[in-house]
Amino acid sequence: MKRNCVITCKNYTIVPPQKHWKNKTDPNINRLFYMTGGTGEYLDGDEMRTFEAGKIYFIPSYSGIATYTDDNDRLVHAFVNFKLSPPIVSKKVFCLDPSTSPKLKAATEAFCELCKVEYNARTRKTPLTSSEKQELELLSSLTLFFAESAAETAPDDVINDPVIITALNIIHSSLGKKLTVEEIAKKCYMSTDGFIRKFTRYIGETPYSYIKNFKIRSALLIRSEGATLEEAAEACGYSDASALLHAISSFSSKGNKPPTSHTESGKN
Repeated sequence: MKRNCVITCKNYTIVPPQKHWKNKTDPNINRLFYMTGGTGEYLDGDEMRTFEAGKIYFIPSYSGIATYTDDNDRLVHAFVNFKLSPPIVSKKVFCLDPSTSPKLKAATEAFCELCKVEYNARTRKTPLTSSEKQELELLSSLTLFFAESAAETAPDDVINDPVIITALNIIHSSLGKKLTVEEIAKKCYMSTDGFIRKFTRYIGETPYSYIKNFKIRSALLIRSEGATLEEAAEACGYSDASALLHAISSFSSKGNKPPTSHTESGKN
């Protein structure tokens, strides 16, 4: 049985309905989930991992852009979607257990209540009241609080350098565009050589290599959603399908593992 992706929206918080969920791929969106029940998986790099109820997950868009739930046991959760990362970026999906800290537990309870406020405001389609605006400012603060909590528990997996965060946001929001390292360095107010050294030190590969691999992995994931080669090529900034095939061939020949197929991961 093929599972359905629970992602239904962007740029705002929502507690989704229990039907009509759609499989959506958007490399610009980061997600913060609080799981309360049900069975589901998320894509972490190249692997599907199982959600645990009662825990908080921050999923950066570049770590995985697919989240699945069992049709017979739907996920029950609250989540927020946002385009730009908070001032802290995780190198991988991080998971927090609210039961380990009274502050985390209280923040999680507030997060769930604020999700309802945002959902009601959006479905009402009327301007936010001043009270709602104040409450939703707290939602942004909670997102940062969870990120900072993860930085304390897993400092080796977190980046807090503003230049690197800016660069990653530029790359991840420009999937279909032709982007040069020089352009990114300029937007980060750095010399090209200095930017390359800093990026490589933090990320572990050159910005050119990172951009290339990010585009290829995104194209493979889009293909696994059922898109044609031409559609995947256009979405990821390749001139045509042949150029994408050449890039994939080079990527695979270096021993890289493509993302898990959604169809395969959805089999019972």
